[in-house]
Amino acid sequence: MREKLLYFFIGLIGATILYAFVILAIILVDVKLKDAKITKPQKIGKFICDVNGYKSTFENNVVIVSNNLYNITLNKKFTNEQSCSKISDIKIARLIDEYYIDENGNIYSLDNNELTIVDNLGKIPDYLFNEEVVAAYRYGASNEFKYFVLKDDGKIYKIKFKREYYFANGQGSYKFITLSHDEFMSYEGENIEAFKVVDDEIVYVKTNQNIYIKNLVDERCREYADIECKYDLIKNEKINLKDIKFIDYYGDEVKYIANNDKTYTLGV
Repeated sequence: MREKLLYFFIGLIGATILYAFVILAIILVDVKLKDAKITKPQKIGKFICDVNGYKSTFENNVVIVSNNLYNITLNKKFTNEQSCSKISDIKIARLIDEYYIDENGNIYSLDNNELTIVDNLGKIPDYLFNEEVVAAYRYGASNEFKYFVLKDDGKIYKIKFKREYYFANGQGSYKFITLSHDEFMSYEGENIEAFKVVDDEIVYVKTNQNIYIKNLVDERCREYADIECKYDLIKNEKINLKDIKFIDYYGDEVKYIANNDKTYTLGV
């Protein structure tokens, strides 16, 4: 009888220890998953929109479609029963920083869901209105005119301008002088189609074949003190662009619309 009780208690203790290890393992896995910077795509809704030709950009959930600005929603719909709603009939040719440029070179800002024309008195260098410019983002100090510029050759350039004030015919105005013009980023065999800048750094690049997102070069640096945590644009292997209608980077997330019209986010 004593022997049976002894075996019973030994078995009970063993089972308790095993259970404790299982719980600990679940907690550790859960912590590791929460700490992971790259997650699997998360489905967030269904996209319904009768227009096609998406170009850019998810800034404030606004996207350029067939050269018109649309509001979009990835998890609800508007009162038109669509996931998209046209803002204006003005044809947008390119995006320069926070400004939208139409086909005639007029400059607009988006305020309260309306395009408002802006006077270009020393705001944007004339060079950035050239047809070869696809998009440009300003970086650096507020008194500097330095830009990351995407051209239609599929490459990103760093271009620096100097603004000078002059007075002629009784009026004051500005002119811009190009100080430097250097190729900055390209991918062999690929054409860059879009990019995003956060805190003066390029954090997202989309080419005609892949997307690249700023991330840790070596995840082991989180664990090991002798591995430096360095960041670079890393090719994302979780998304196949062939399956996607539109994709962009917004608010520390990659958001995209699949060809089957399902919408997803990918935390980065």
